Amino acid sequence: GIYTNLIPALNSPITLNADGTLSNEAIAYFGGLAEAPLNQMIRDGELSGMKVTISAVQNVLTTGILVVSVSLVQIATGRNINVNIGYNVTV
Repeated sequence: GIYTNLIPALNSPITLNADGTLSNEAIAYFGGLAEAPLNQMIRDGELSGMKVTISAVQNVLTTGILVVSVSLVQIATGRNINVNIGYNVTV
């Protein structure tokens, strides 16, 4: 899903700040494209959590490469359940 959302933005202009860093608008735009399918996966119960990070200090002007880092927290599966039962004098 991330790939599908980002492909239309390939070769699109990316705005920079005066010091050559990525603008907040560019970070928000590309971050939003990457987050959209992940948010849907969370709503569908396919992921527990995620984080999309785009560093503002990338040198996209020279390299032509925009790096988007994605961290995912998967859904866990409880294959066993342990129940501790014991007798006590008081509860």
